[in-house]
Parts: sequence; structure tokens; C-alpha cells
Amino acid sequence: MESDIRERMTADTRALVEKMSVSGSPAKPETESELVSMIRDGYRQVAALAGESSDDIETNSKQFEYEKVSLPVRMYRPESRASGSIVFFHGGGFVSGGFETHERVLQRLAALSLRTVIAVEYRLAPEHPFPAAPNDCLAALQWLRDAAGRFDIDPNQIAVGGDSAGGALVIAVCLMCREQELGMPEQLVLACPNTDLTLSSDSWNEMAALHPAQSRDNFAHQMSLYVRDSDDLKNPLASPSFAESLTGFPPMLVITAELDPQRDEAEAFASKLCQEGVLCTVTRYPSVIHGFWQLEAAVRSGNVAVEEMAAFVKVHSAG
Repeated sequence: MESDIRERMTADTRALVEKMSVSGSPAKPETESELVSMIRDGYRQVAALAGESSDDIETNSKQFEYEKVSLPVRMYRPESRASGSIVFFHGGGFVSGGFETHERVLQRLAALSLRTVIAVEYRLAPEHPFPAAPNDCLAALQWLRDAAGRFDIDPNQIAVGGDSAGGALVIAVCLMCREQELGMPEQLVLACPNTDLTLSSDSWNEMAALHPAQSRDNFAHQMSLYVRDSDDLKNPLASPSFAESLTGFPPMLVITAELDPQRDEAEAFASKLCQEGVLCTVTRYPSVIHGFWQLEAAVRSGNVAVEEMAAFVKVHSAG
């Protein structure tokens, strides 16, 4: 890694990166199955860096079905809560992630926002490539709208959030809602989102080694597990940056990290939103890496990012 990039890191970020460097990389996988297992096992280790579990958050697991697909969801409910909710799509490069990797940070988001947070375990690639994930996420939003009364949730106060790959899915869901005239979510909160799976930005060229995939080539290969047809890399439901129009989107918060190879694509997408008249707040957190918001126990800025997400939802709530 370039020494100047290391010097730009916060002290706690540098300590984390150095610790991860010392632990080294696992043996190179020989098969696609081994690669997928390595990615998933590696991401599960992130859970330990998310801080402590919240005992005062009620947790309930549910399951719903659509078009012969059965999807699990998990609800995190603070003791004192309003009737609003946040549907959340996890990150993990469309290949990994789930309840285990995001539970602690979503418990904190629920506590700070005073909203029920609903995590969605959409189907993952390579077993279920594009467009399974965006279809699942749209179905989850529609399921919650239909079932809201059973959970004391206001169907008109549903925000949608996501990090990294989940951020791309948030935008894809909004594009489908607009196309199908289903109504938009109340607000959107994104952390370090994917918006361009062609990986062509300057920040990818500058800081690819800092990505969890460790290189641009590695992540491009991971994306090929999700998007099997290379032409779909420019499909707006996979790469939202290629959407012709973003008009009609609800207020959106986009959190980026200075030392994230996905930084430029996320900020360019946010700029496009602003140009089209969408209320969009962009916060670049200095000197931190991709996924920092999920590393609260190791990177102090992560706490601030979750607080900002919760505050954004509160400020832009109609309730």
C-alpha cells in the first residue's frame, strides 16, 4: 500500500488496516465454490468489529413468500419507538452478508432512530445472480407495506437504507417503484454505496488495495458472479449510475469514505441526484475506509455515521 495513503488514515483506521495486514491473506481459492466460501467467511469476521449487541432491542425473525420464493426478514424494535420503520438491505458485494454481519449496527440504528429496522436476507449470487437481489428487495418493501398494520408500522413512514451492494439495491428498488407506480419510500439512507459496477472511477484506480476484495480485478471477478451477462453491468438496476433519470426520488443521504475505491462513483451519483432536483445530502468522512460505518468498535467515525443516518430519517420524517 502506498505510504501516503496510509498517512492519510485516522489513527484507529491505520491500526485496523495494519492489524489486518499482519494477519495476511488466505490461500488463493482454486474453485468458485472456495472463493465464495472465503468471501462469506471473511465478511462474517466483520461482525466482531461492530460493537456490542443491544439488550434493549427486541428482535423477531419472520419469513414471507412471493412467486415461490421464501425470504427471511429480521425486525429490530426499540422499546420506545414511533410508528416509522427502516427497511435495510445489507452489503457484501451481492455474494455475502446477512443478519449475522449487520445485526449489531442495525440494532444501534433502531435505537437511535426510534424506528423498527427490518433487515432483509435477499438471495445471494452466485446461486442467485442478477436480477434476483433487486427483485427480492422490492418484494420485501411491498410485503412490509401490505403487512404494516400487523406490526404497528405506518405504511407511509417507511425509509429504505443500505450499505455498499445494499446501496445499489436501494436505488434499484426506487427505480422499479417509479416504473411500476408503486410509490416511493419516505427517505433513503446509503453508506458507501455501489453505483457503477464497471469499476471505472479514479478512486478505484487509486485505492483498490483498500477495498475488502483487495484489488480491482478481484472485485470485478466477484461482480461477474452476480452479473453473469457483462452487458448488464450498465443496467441501471445493477449499476444505478447508468439510469437516464432520477427524478421523483425521495430525500436521500449518501455517506462516503475518503479512502474508499467506491467513493467517486457514489459522489458522482449524488451529484446527479442534486442536478435533477432531488434533495440529497452527501457526507464524506475523512481518512476512513470502505465499510467504516460498520466498524464502530474499531473506527470511531462509524458511531458518527450511524448517528447521522438516524438523524436524517428523523429530520425528513412526515410523522
